[in-house]
Amino acid sequence: MKKWTALFLSLLLILGCTAAAAGEGTEEATILADKVPAVAELLARGDTVNVVGEFDEDHYVIEMEAGFGLVEKMLLSMADAPAYEAWTGYSRNNRNLYDNYHLWGEPVQVLGTNVKVEVLDELDGCCVVKWDDVTGFMKMDDISRYPIQSGGGGGAPAGGNDGGEISLSRSEGIITGGIVLLNGITWEATVTGEATVKADGAEVVLCYFDREDTVQILPEPDEEWEGYVTVLVDGSYAHVKSALLLPEGEEPYEAWDGYAKKDARLYDNFCLRGEGETLNTNTAVQVVADLEICYLVTVKGEFGYMAKDLVSPTQTATYSAPAGGGGQEWSDPVL
Repeated sequence: MKKWTALFLSLLLILGCTAAAAGEGTEEATILADKVPAVAELLARGDTVNVVGEFDEDHYVIEMEAGFGLVEKMLLSMADAPAYEAWTGYSRNNRNLYDNYHLWGEPVQVLGTNVKVEVLDELDGCCVVKWDDVTGFMKMDDISRYPIQSGGGGGAPAGGNDGGEISLSRSEGIITGGIVLLNGITWEATVTGEATVKADGAEVVLCYFDREDTVQILPEPDEEWEGYVTVLVDGSYAHVKSALLLPEGEEPYEAWDGYAKKDARLYDNFCLRGEGETLNTNTAVQVVADLEICYLVTVKGEFGYMAKDLVSPTQTATYSAPAGGGGQEWSDPVL
């Protein structure tokens, strides 16, 4: 576990039920990816929360009845920020509408060219949209501000609002390696700001686990958290996507050798956010875990994450005309 993640555990107060005895009745599991969130609860669009500080460049600390948690900044709009101005957009051809802001799983609907959607808000790389009385999420690049003409494209959507500024008051906190231990921080007696939640399913995170961390899990699933397992975190219960860990005793994934398809990208996160690194067609890839959301892979000995539909077990036929004309010839894979 990374140092700052471990340090954050010291901030936690008990959320939900407290384990009667640490580890009692639990099993061990291994985390399969980096920066896997242990989720305390899910917020709904329109909820209001009290922000008590800024944890890092990506997260706010919010106050809950039983303690504190982390929420990504992109999911919150501070009360003093300008209201987002909704606008009508037009889908590009065959673009997916999802029921979650991670853009995971099967789409709710595949939209054709120029299907109108109302863009309600913008997150990091995706939009909250309303289509035919359904509120969902689409990639920002899949929506045009203008009707798409045949053979052309529409304009790119405008940038969103940021979360505003908040202040953090702290005592002489304990500092280790440049990181302020949060149990050494005195949060202001009054809340520094109120924020509105921008997306359904916004995660309140207790901590992040890294690949090969071991955690204690409860053997019985929580029916209210479909697709998650319950983990014990510093005496509190949280939830982790079941596809992102391997319970002790289960057979590990059988790795296999594959190849990058055309336009495949290698990411440093399992959410596949950001630009990623474009791989040449037929770059050799070893798939070491199926995370359901994506593949965990190694490329030239380095770990990364790739979209499952852009990894092939066989080489892609790429042809080029040989000098002097004639037939076509095979292009060797990039190793």
